Amino acid sequence: MKKYILFILITILTLVSLMFFYINNSQLSYLTMSKEMLFQEALSNFKSMTYTRQWNSDHKSVYVIQHDNIKPNPYLEDSILYTKDNKVLIKINPAWMTRQISELANKHGDYFFRITSLRPLNPDNRPDGFEKRALIYLKDKKNEKYYTEIAEDKYNFLGSLKVKSSCISCHEAQEYKLNDIIGGLRVSIPIQSYLENVKEIKNKSNILYSITIFIALVIAFITFYFLKIINKRQKIIQKLNQNLESKVNERTKKLELTSKKLKASNKKLIKISTIDYLTKISNRRYFFELGDKLFKLSKRHNTSF
Repeated sequence: MKKYILFILITILTLVSLMFFYINNSQLSYLTMSKEMLFQEALSNFKSMTYTRQWNSDHKSVYVIQHDNIKPNPYLEDSILYTKDNKVLIKINPAWMTRQISELANKHGDYFFRITSLRPLNPDNRPDGFEKRALIYLKDKKNEKYYTEIAEDKYNFLGSLKVKSSCISCHEAQEYKLNDIIGGLRVSIPIQSYLENVKEIKNKSNILYSITIFIALVIAFITFYFLKIINKRQKIIQKLNQNLESKVNERTKKLELTSKKLKASNKKLIKISTIDYLTKISNRRYFFELGDKLFKLSKRHNTSF
């Protein structure tokens, strides 16, 4: 019985462990998929911005007419040109364009963009805590292009920006070389929907854990209940067998005693019927019975009588 119980317990624990393993793997897969969706969304925005920078770099910067919403970059040499009619043209290099577009996007959208560097020309581009960690990581890991972190309310993404030919003139004093990592572009995405998705996944996983445990307990209870009934019936049958065996032994002993008594009675009857009560000598009946036996024995063995 103990072996059956141990086997059932091991089986149930094995099935529960496999179910837990499956639920946990499914949960991790969904969470990984959700993070991958955030990454792809941030990467898409990052690439859009870098394509804009690339366009600007390919055209060796662009110039726009000065107005109230655009000012010259104080850290950019030769940032102003004059037209024939004395209109002021402001030079917009890739970094200045990235900053202008980022500020515009930050005002009118939920996403946050920011250009930054460990050695910025513009002090406003100094990195914050996340940006500094990301830039140091990308500097140490030459083969990595991106760094990500999940904060309380946003997904932070930073992609590396490399030195192009159009960047060298502005950063010549900093001794950057072509394709060196000059800084990074940060993209921060709100993660309210992601957090709700994570919460829902965890809740569903907890429900599945609870259902698995409940089913395991029900199976264990039913199994042990039937085992208890079977064990009880086996004990009843065993007890009945023992009682039956006891009765058989008792009857056998009685029969043996009766047989002994019968044998003794038969001997007594034979003695009474063949011995004279008064003289205690074998009588005529005994003589004829003995004579008949001896006659048959002599005849069978062909001996004299």
